[in-house]
Amino acid sequence: MKKKLIVILLSGLFFLSGCAGQTSSPDGARKETSLRGESVIEFWTTYNTEKILSDYDASNYSKIKQEAAVKVETAKNEEECAQLIMTAKTDISYYDVKLSDLKCGDSVYDKSNVSVYNQKYIAVDEIQNGQGATLPTGNYPDALLPFDVAKKYGENNVKAGKNQGITFVFDIPADTKAGVYTGAFTISYDDKTENIPVEMKVRDVTVSETTHSKTYFGVSATGSLPYGELDSDPALKNLYNEELSKYRLCGGTWYVGSDDPDDWVDLVLNFVCDPKNSTLAVPWKYVQSGAGDTIDETYT
Repeated sequence: MKKKLIVILLSGLFFLSGCAGQTSSPDGARKETSLRGESVIEFWTTYNTEKILSDYDASNYSKIKQEAAVKVETAKNEEECAQLIMTAKTDISYYDVKLSDLKCGDSVYDKSNVSVYNQKYIAVDEIQNGQGATLPTGNYPDALLPFDVAKKYGENNVKAGKNQGITFVFDIPADTKAGVYTGAFTISYDDKTENIPVEMKVRDVTVSETTHSKTYFGVSATGSLPYGELDSDPALKNLYNEELSKYRLCGGTWYVGSDDPDDWVDLVLNFVCDPKNSTLAVPWKYVQSGAGDTIDETYT
């Protein structure tokens, strides 16, 4: 009798453990992982232009929710991004992302071309643009933090009831073969995993290396930048210029540690040789003259 009872109890335990796992809605619209019958996390996606507040109930986004699949359409020699949203049902102590290569027939899109960013949020307590009646207050998506940095500082966790975004940026080399590449990225969290399908459609169009439109972003090392970075080092502005260049946008004056024009030429040489960059601000210096402040032509 005791042996029969033990067998029955063990069978029940095996049955319960077999029920804990991945479940999905009949239409595949969203994926949830269950533990002992309780939903832990819901994965879904939406248009990359949508701002998903971290503390806004996910039910408010029912009209724009899409299946838990990362999908992008892109041309060759450009970047495209997509956001994955995690809605936590319980506290998630950590989550991590594992990338995989995507395939289109015999062609392989290497995972090294994908960058992962963790969405950070900023508290907005008051709407002042006249849309307070339609826009909610709360924690709005703001800066994107490289995922490795988020892990380093322990920011890869999410509280119950909160939404957390992850952004994937796909860099498409010019020699990528056109077609539809598929695969999956893996999200692991609290000893559980979820495979998120990925589909990248590459059109047979190549974005030109050369940029003809003129842009100029005056990121001042002595203006508002130090207030945001808490750093007034002029070299910081050059880092902003380099980052703008990745997106075919041109910054303002590049800073050097001396008045030697050769030092400035060495600094900007790679910038001007890149066909993506179309604008460069030449450094100048003001001098006093009979007409007032004017540009020193000999310096410029």
